[in-house]
Amino acid sequence: MLVAWPAAVVVWDLVSSPAEADASSSSWSTGSSSARAWAVALARSMLYAGLIGLFATLMGWPAAWFIRSWGRDDSHRPGAWRRHVAAALVLSPLLMPSYLAYAGWGFLRGPGTLLGDFLGGREPWVNILAGQVAAVWGLALWAWPIATLVMLPRLRRIDDESLDALRMFARGRWRLWRSISRVQSPALLRSAVLITLIMLGSAIPLHVAQVETYTNELWKRLQLTGSARDMWAASWPTIAVAGLAAWFVMRSILTTRRADEHNPDAEQPGAAGGIRAPAALWVRALAAIVWLASVVAPAALFAYSLRQRRSLSEFWTFNTQALLDSASVALVAAALAFALCMLVWFVRAESASGRSPARATLRLTTLLFLFAALAPGILIGAAFERSWLSTLADGRWSFLAVAGAHAARFALVPVVVGLALAAIEGRDLRDARRQHGSWSLRSFYLAHARANWPVALGAALAVGCLSLHEIEAAVMAQPPGLDSLARTVLDYLHFARDEQLSAAALNLLAVGSLFACAAGLLLGRLLRPR
Repeated sequence: MLVAWPAAVVVWDLVSSPAEADASSSSWSTGSSSARAWAVALARSMLYAGLIGLFATLMGWPAAWFIRSWGRDDSHRPGAWRRHVAAALVLSPLLMPSYLAYAGWGFLRGPGTLLGDFLGGREPWVNILAGQVAAVWGLALWAWPIATLVMLPRLRRIDDESLDALRMFARGRWRLWRSISRVQSPALLRSAVLITLIMLGSAIPLHVAQVETYTNELWKRLQLTGSARDMWAASWPTIAVAGLAAWFVMRSILTTRRADEHNPDAEQPGAAGGIRAPAALWVRALAAIVWLASVVAPAALFAYSLRQRRSLSEFWTFNTQALLDSASVALVAAALAFALCMLVWFVRAESASGRSPARATLRLTTLLFLFAALAPGILIGAAFERSWLSTLADGRWSFLAVAGAHAARFALVPVVVGLALAAIEGRDLRDARRQHGSWSLRSFYLAHARANWPVALGAALAVGCLSLHEIEAAVMAQPPGLDSLARTVLDYLHFARDEQLSAAALNLLAVGSLFACAAGLLLGRLLRPR
């Protein structure tokens, strides 16, 4: 209902106004200069998004190797805590605003710096190019945890004996890594494609860096025409890409089998302790460098640019209403994410019994929310504004529409966590419940959910953090009178208010680190070797 109704409203608007939709799509006719401009914007978007996906995948690979090897001996308590620490470290860049690393590293291009003075005497296009390179760099620093989490399951399927065999037969370190990369190629490709799709939807640093992406063209069309129908009709390429990607991602994650279902007597890989991955020392060093560049280096640059300490406290004083409004929206979005995670978890466990209604429900729910997560944020915000916000005419409850848009934007998190929770259920317990026909909510809670529900709470906490920084959907769905912390910080970035931006960034980094630690403690159980 959360996503199906806005989608139905969009379809109805397009069907009820065919002339307007035809006029919008006619701009794509052959030979039209407007069609060429849209095609160039789409190609440019794919280029920049692909570069971000490539660099983020390369950055995330050392961290995936590091987590695979760190704290793998599950029989000792320190090993369990290492998993939680690893989860907190990986999640910390991702739960920060996507533009934070870009803004922090951007101070190196400021007046009075070596790079800033060098760029100041160059042509304007050189400065624009430098800003675009910084945007790609900053977004890759934000997105690499996604790559790590995507690659980690396949890395854990490579046992230490296989690595030893590769060392013996591969002549030279370069051939060894090439062999490992060949084995890992499906995970590397999935990671790069997924991050590319996420960046196609929306990326604020690209907008700030004056990259004319397809999403920016849609925003311009909305500003010129004032018609959301016109924008939806012109956005059919991105909608088609998001729909196809959601379908393939759904098939990929739903057809993944549990390892014990194929061979329940097989010994799980990674039973040996210690790091036996190739070149473990410099893998650790690379993972540490990437994390420091994502979190510590921007924080240091923000702290260096801060001129007055009182700006830190003034941030909370001057933005009290924005903080309260954003917190209320984030709280509702987190509650919706928790409910969605539990629903997917239960339906996935139900579908294991072979019941076709449960499987159909799971497929439809996963497909809708994956589409909402991969579609451009302004389209999701416009759909929620047209449906839910128009219904909630009372201004006191209008924030619920914004929270719904945020929950839909980040639905990928609770969906994946719910499926992962269903996958970690023990085979013997699952067979016992199936044998006795115990598929009620009560038996599901007593047998499995009672022990693992904090993991779903961790997914909700992550969605709440992401909601605090969401801008694209909020631009469309946010009603008058409802303030936004993310838009306030973005204004600081837009208008080069460096003092306020530094104070806001340092406060967000401090609070976000606490939330990342809490989410890591809750989600770290999913990193347990199985």
